[in-house]
Formats: sequence, C-alpha cells, structure tokens
Amino acid sequence: MDHKFTSGSILTQTFSIFFSNFVAFGTIVVLILSPSLIFQVWFGLETFENPGEFPWQFFVLLLLGLLLTPVATGALTYGVFQSVRGKQASVSDCLSVGFSRLFPVLGVGILSGLITMFGFMLCIVPGIIAATILAAAVPSAVIERPGVLGALTRSSDLTKDYRWTVFGVIFGLGILQLVAGLFVTFVGTLSIHLSLGLNVVTTVIFTGLQATAPALIYYHLRKAKESIDVEDIAAVFD
Repeated sequence: MDHKFTSGSILTQTFSIFFSNFVAFGTIVVLILSPSLIFQVWFGLETFENPGEFPWQFFVLLLLGLLLTPVATGALTYGVFQSVRGKQASVSDCLSVGFSRLFPVLGVGILSGLITMFGFMLCIVPGIIAATILAAAVPSAVIERPGVLGALTRSSDLTKDYRWTVFGVIFGLGILQLVAGLFVTFVGTLSIHLSLGLNVVTTVIFTGLQATAPALIYYHLRKAKESIDVEDIAAVFD
C-alpha cells in the first residue's frame, strides 16, 4: 500500500485531533503537569520580585519537563489512536493506559531527553537530529512495549527515510511555540499576572500538541513502511 504523508498533513491532523478533544486532552495535560505548572507560576512570581536570585528553579523546571512530558505523551497516545479510529477516549481511560506503561515511558523519555539535550549542548544540530530520530520512541514504548532501548531503536528504524518529514513537524511546532513565547514575554511587560496565566495556557496547549504529534508520526510511519492500519495498531488496547 502506497501511503504518502507530509509534515503539513501531520501538523494539520495534530491540531485537528488535539483541539477536537481539547477538554479531555487538556485535562490530562493539566493533571500530569500540575507540579510543573504550580512551580512555574511560583518561579515566575519570585523571579519578578527578586530578579536574578533564583537560577536553580530553571533547572527544576527542566527536570520536571523531562519527567512529566513523556508521561503526557504516553497518556495521549491512547487518546490519539482512539480519535483516529473515530472513537472518543475518556480522561480516565487515557490516564489508565498511560500509567500502566509509566516506567518504560519514563525510561524512554528520560534517556531520549538526555540524548537530545546533550546534542543541543554540542552544537544544536546534533540535538535536532536526535529529536528527529527519537520522535516515535514513546508511542513505540506504549504500543509495542519493546523496552527502553528497544523503543529508541524502533524509533530510529521507523524514522529512517522519513526524517525530513518528521523534522518538519518538530520544526513547525517549535516555531509556533517560539512565537507564542514571544507574545507571552511582551504581555509580561504589561502585566506579570496576565503573562503567567498565558504562560500556563500556552504550556498546556503546546505540551498537548507535542504529545499528540508523536503518536501520529508513529502511526503514519508504520502505515507507510509496514502497510499496517490504525485498527491493527490500536488492537493492543482492546
């Protein structure tokens, strides 16, 4: 079966699925990210009142993101596949599936996150390459359960020959997030409280989008390379 897809089509589907399930997906992201969101607001207020005195909080936020974002991706993977099947996924079902795969997802998320961060520290480009190669690792861990290293290898195999397409999705979401961040920073010059509120909203939205996209990348890669359809992939959840 000849299945062609583009970065644009995946980005369009990512936005469509996330916002058509915004209440459920947004609730899941808020619940999972709640420690990070609370810390983010506190950090913002403290930094505003005492600028330059709390550099360590930035690293705490990075650590929380490294730990919690893969969990959100694991939970939304189930919801994304249900949506592609034309079904509704409840918050409880998504969380149940996500937490049932918690430890492998955490392992994959931490290891791939560290690899990507190390790549960015080297020269940015290696980090982009690593993020592209490992884009399908968390969905692989949720659906196929090949183990931590197996999920990383599986993602590398799946993304081969399609890495420019995967990069386009990552780049597109990154640019949109950058624009949103600049807008929030501008609002911060007018009102710190409004800025913090907008920062929480944009964090939830973009975490949700960045958790939705990998599941779709994984699905389209398997459909293109293995001629397998959504019902066959999602059968593991039934």
